[in-house]
Amino acid sequence: MNGKLVKLMMKNNQMNVLMKGAMLLTIASFISKVLSAAYRVPFQNMVGNIGFYVYQQVYPIYGIGTALTLSGLPVLISRLIAKQSNLDDKLALTKQIFKLLATFGIIVFILLNLFAVNIAMLMGDIRLHSGISAISWMFLIMPFLATGRGYFQGNMNMLPTAYSQTIEQVIRVSIILGVAYLYTKGLFNPYTMSKYAMLSVVIAGLFAMLVLLYFTRKHGFTFNHSRNVIPYNKLIKIITLEGGTICLASSIMVLMQLIDSFTLRKNLVNFGMSNLASQMSKGIYDRAQPMVQLGLVIGMAFASALLPTLVLNKNNRTIFNKILSNVMHISLTLTAAVAVGMLSLMPLINTVLFGDSQGSYVIGVYCLSIIFATLIIVYSSVLQSRGNFKIILFSILVGIIIKIILTKLMVVHLGMLGGSLSTLMALMLAFETSWLLSKNYINIKIFSFKYFYKLLLNLIVMYSFEVLSLKMFSAYIDFSDHRLISLLILMLLATLGATLYLTITVKFRLLTVDELSTIPFLGKYLKNE
Repeated sequence: MNGKLVKLMMKNNQMNVLMKGAMLLTIASFISKVLSAAYRVPFQNMVGNIGFYVYQQVYPIYGIGTALTLSGLPVLISRLIAKQSNLDDKLALTKQIFKLLATFGIIVFILLNLFAVNIAMLMGDIRLHSGISAISWMFLIMPFLATGRGYFQGNMNMLPTAYSQTIEQVIRVSIILGVAYLYTKGLFNPYTMSKYAMLSVVIAGLFAMLVLLYFTRKHGFTFNHSRNVIPYNKLIKIITLEGGTICLASSIMVLMQLIDSFTLRKNLVNFGMSNLASQMSKGIYDRAQPMVQLGLVIGMAFASALLPTLVLNKNNRTIFNKILSNVMHISLTLTAAVAVGMLSLMPLINTVLFGDSQGSYVIGVYCLSIIFATLIIVYSSVLQSRGNFKIILFSILVGIIIKIILTKLMVVHLGMLGGSLSTLMALMLAFETSWLLSKNYINIKIFSFKYFYKLLLNLIVMYSFEVLSLKMFSAYIDFSDHRLISLLILMLLATLGATLYLTITVKFRLLTVDELSTIPFLGKYLKNE
């Protein structure tokens, strides 16, 4: 009896350590994502539409690199490390993984440098080559960051990852804003500014490496082990399929941006714009990116919290289905409110953040992508917990192909709006594909007609209230001349709209009591009712 009690206490203690570590990592990840999105607002204000266009054209390559070093490979590596029974095996496997990633990083670095001009030409602007060459250096740092973070996470030590990614983002953002300031003083042209901004990634990555090295030295780890814990052919397959799939799922919006970098501006020229006008328009179109990134923080937070719980309960069908249903309902209900709220208030948001309301409808429609991108991220976590990586991979590839086809067809006829719609439709069909293909594995009806009816009605009420209120204020105030007043009005309308939406959600039971109680602040309110 005492033996069972000791085992239970050890298990509970291990779970507490795991949950505390996961919470720390979630907080650090949240800070990093907010920083990564928020800095682009002052950055755009300093460099203007053309400068923002030049930076955003190359940014998706950085985004993919970030997926490898933060949200993708460390998760897979930590899982592989955690399965090893002793320290020697963990260290030997870490060394194996590092060798593979180092080889991959060197190949990508060489290819990006050799073909920087060709890639820039495919993007429709040969002058982008310097930024592409600059960002290539991050792939030499990637193996150190990915394996280091993955190793420590696999040992349930989240501090190195949390500290390294926070320091990395703070340094990167500081350098980028410093470069932007120097650009405003006329020291650089837009392309040189973009090159130096991309080099900030390398400098910040080196500081993150030093943090990981400090923890490695502190724990006295040495990676002199040379035996193969997992055969290389099997390890390559695992990293390619599972690691690649996790990276693709977590960077779904970055992939959409990457396709836009290669297709949107060139098709805007075919639409009838001049080269300069197309660059200006792409800079305006890219204003949506920080807004979408902030909106996706909700989805990423749910996905991070969801995966460990689902893995622990994957063999308990009742609990698994309940968690799945709750998280999908909450994710859709909250992200739909955020996305539709952004659409309704976009003229005001655009003016407050960027100084004018150019492209507000296009940006607002693009922000609706938050809904389906979040569903893809969360549902991918569900499928990962059951080992269904091929479904995720196939669904994302479907979305990429559809995005490429629709962008070419729609931008030529609809201009920038075609770019927003093609992204929205590609994500919608990608999620629908994963949903249909997984029916045999996850046999549960999550969304009912009654739920969709209540959700749609709630969104229409909130949207109508926001739009009518905005029109009333705009009849008396020129937002472009009163940015501070516009901010105050935006805060007022956003608060009123959110309150209205949550009130209807509670009163008409759009979510169950259990689902409502998990939402921060709202849970406390319900307990007092």
